[in-house]
Amino acid sequence: MKRGSWFWLAAVTLTTCVFLASASIVARAADLDGSIRGTVTDPAGGAVPQVTVTATNTATNVSYQAKTQEDGGYSFLQLPIGDYTLKVEKTGFQTYTAAQIHLDVNTVFIQDVQLTVGAMSTVITVQANQVQVETSTTQLGTVIEAQQIVDLPDWARLGSVAGSTARGCRGVGPFRNIVNGAS
Repeated sequence: MKRGSWFWLAAVTLTTCVFLASASIVARAADLDGSIRGTVTDPAGGAVPQVTVTATNTATNVSYQAKTQEDGGYSFLQLPIGDYTLKVEKTGFQTYTAAQIHLDVNTVFIQDVQLTVGAMSTVITVQANQVQVETSTTQLGTVIEAQQIVDLPDWARLGSVAGSTARGCRGVGPFRNIVNGAS
């Protein structure tokens, strides 16, 4: 094959790889959020339906509201990442507030609430636990800071060094290696 043909083949292959990588990033963009869910119970452990639950983003002051189901369960799906305050209110019970709930990418924060009988004017505030064991999914992930990406090694440079230092290998042409005299 001519040298120009190799160049065009490489260019098309590289363009295809970049396109597929960007498509997968866009497809995963739906996972750039978190969720809060839990169950609201009374002092005896029974489910409390129709409780107003409000999740407020502390940075933007945007609030999301939900009502508990018949089983006392509530959920806030696809919340933007950040810090939240959760407020639980029902007539005849004390208001419950959980602060410092931190959502990272693709996390589910579980906050179960046991309401206490009393006037709504009494407020119970709980500091949320920052470390939770993930029991709702088998996925494992972490947030990568920009500096960690910058500190990654330069693979293009390392690839050429590794190829030239391997015993019996020498690079010939842009995409071919000769190993022990055979290509």
